[in-house]
Amino acid sequence: MSRWAWIIPTILIVAVMISLARRTPPTFGERLLSDLESHHLPTREALLLIDYSPDRELLNAARINGLSQGLGAAPGLGLQPAVVANQHWIRCEDATLYYPTTETLRASLPAAAERLQQIADDQLAITAALDQLQKRSDEKLFLDWLHADRGVLAELNNPTAAAAQALLLLARQNPGPVLAFTIGTNHVYLLPDAPTPDATWCTLAAFDQNEKQLWTATLRLDNVPPPEHVRAMAVFLAQEALKSPATDPTLPEFLHY
Repeated sequence: MSRWAWIIPTILIVAVMISLARRTPPTFGERLLSDLESHHLPTREALLLIDYSPDRELLNAARINGLSQGLGAAPGLGLQPAVVANQHWIRCEDATLYYPTTETLRASLPAAAERLQQIADDQLAITAALDQLQKRSDEKLFLDWLHADRGVLAELNNPTAAAAQALLLLARQNPGPVLAFTIGTNHVYLLPDAPTPDATWCTLAAFDQNEKQLWTATLRLDNVPPPEHVRAMAVFLAQEALKSPATDPTLPEFLHY
């Protein structure tokens, strides 16, 4: 028998043993990601964020058509958001903005922590992560949620940092992309929501220059309008909702900032 008949298998066995010895254990984040996937909980990649400048002609056309506004549910429409205290609506053409709504990112974090604690072992890390997230400014928290990514989670080996990333993935589910635009000194973000047979839906979140959230709003457009029309109406109605009470005393008191 040729000496190569036993030398080659021996080399292969040694190579496999060295490979196994060098293999690093999974990170804390990889274990958390595995827990999420095995329980069919949502994971995603970071959402695409796009700076948006509206079409001025579309905005001017919206201004010409005029506005109607009121409290509670808007008359003459089909499916609408559940009415909450102090909820206002503004309507122009086929678009209606409802603000404020109760669905904020910060409010969803405790429920996300409860879900994660049911499937993960390190309860202290989850508690610490929730505490860290709640201490962040409103806009910083929103942007961290937007950039949350399953790949980033897998790379993290710090339990608290990994748990924070997992909480952000669980807190809220919106598809992308997310459009960002500026109204005065305020930052506004437009997120798509799931459509219904009679309407297109979006969420808007507005923050002031100090990263404090002014409101979360729901935007409803009749049927399936072109994307550029959706964006232009979102900017126009957000502008109306953010007008200073000093120039428009009819706006609700909660918008004083």
